[in-house]
Amino acid sequence: TQQALEQLDRCFSWCGRIEDFLRCDLSSLGAVRLCYLDHTGCFASRASHIEAAFRSGVLRPGSVLACTFSMRHSPVEDVASRRWLPTGRWGRWSQALALFALITVLRSCAHAVALDVVGIDLPGLNDYDLSRGACAGQMQVDFTNPAASAVEALRQGDNLRLAQAVLAWSKERCDDQLDWLRDSIAPSASRVLEACQGQVLGCAW
Repeated sequence: TQQALEQLDRCFSWCGRIEDFLRCDLSSLGAVRLCYLDHTGCFASRASHIEAAFRSGVLRPGSVLACTFSMRHSPVEDVASRRWLPTGRWGRWSQALALFALITVLRSCAHAVALDVVGIDLPGLNDYDLSRGACAGQMQVDFTNPAASAVEALRQGDNLRLAQAVLAWSKERCDDQLDWLRDSIAPSASRVLEACQGQVLGCAW
């Protein structure tokens, strides 16, 4: 990988411990278009490297930060990593929690230096949506006519209200021979509502 990178125009590569590289004075590099940290190891013990990358000053608006991590669990080795990792009722470590932790640390470290993280919208890459917490109370659905509410939510692009309207519609029983559709669509609508109520931390899609 290092040899391939060195063949690129205006590309600087480092073969060694990433934490040693991030401790260096990187001001001579200026703003970089791409910072690639090839960890491959567990994220939990290396979360502080993300903070160091942002505080180095090489990441500016428009820069791309790429990194590789294993999703397996590891003990947190340094206080800095423990400080950035999400805490609370997240349960046991899993692949889903590893991804959520990475996104949370990326955004927290970026915000600490007045930056934000956005997806680059390239084919073959997933996007990731963080849950915004409970929001079901903000939905206004006409339960006397959930089908009309669903159509209006669809027209407005309101996926949350659409899910609530579809779930209400799925509970109706009419002589329209659509009970099979109601039974098949209800689980999907329930999952969306569960995410809106804070039960889902984030979603890659």
